[in-house]
Amino acid sequence: MGLFFGRKRTPLVRGQTFGEQFLRFMLLIAVFAVCGWLFWLNTQMTVKKLKARGAVWDRTGTLNSSQTKALSRFTDMFDDELGITVKLQIADGELDMPELDTKTLFIGLNLADKKAVVVFPPLVERAVGDAFRKRLEDEHFPPYFESGDWPKGLVLALADIWDALMKPEEHEAVPNGDASSSLEHRAPVQNANATHG
Repeated sequence: MGLFFGRKRTPLVRGQTFGEQFLRFMLLIAVFAVCGWLFWLNTQMTVKKLKARGAVWDRTGTLNSSQTKALSRFTDMFDDELGITVKLQIADGELDMPELDTKTLFIGLNLADKKAVVVFPPLVERAVGDAFRKRLEDEHFPPYFESGDWPKGLVLALADIWDALMKPEEHEAVPNGDASSSLEHRAPVQNANATHG
């Protein structure tokens, strides 16, 4: 027993007087607090980077930092305002489809085959209609694939979806196969660009 308890313990914080010990003890606490705060900041930055990487996966390495940040801000808007998780994937070949839940909206671009895949969560599909999704795949993206300006097409597609969800009074879901009738009022930005082009 003397082996464990026979020696007098050395104080964790040494000082000539009680006041000096107390001051050093408070400084020690401050050091731990600062270290904890810096660790928290680093963790928050890491989480933010991982979230951005999860929202925008550019397997081609084509998007620059500004374009990636702009798309990430757009996906954050969907999450913050509508509770919808947006996942974007750009590939030079076959897409690696992620696991999607009932709140995830997916847009995948296969640049090699010039093909877009759009998957709406159930609530979004009921709000805008499946014909809207098909229009994005079959009519919206092809011109941007041909021109090579698919990043712009991706941003405008998100803007189109956002407008349809934020302005339901100006939007009515149309039956499958009847998307052309609502194309003009759903995509004013694209039409304006086409007119000025």
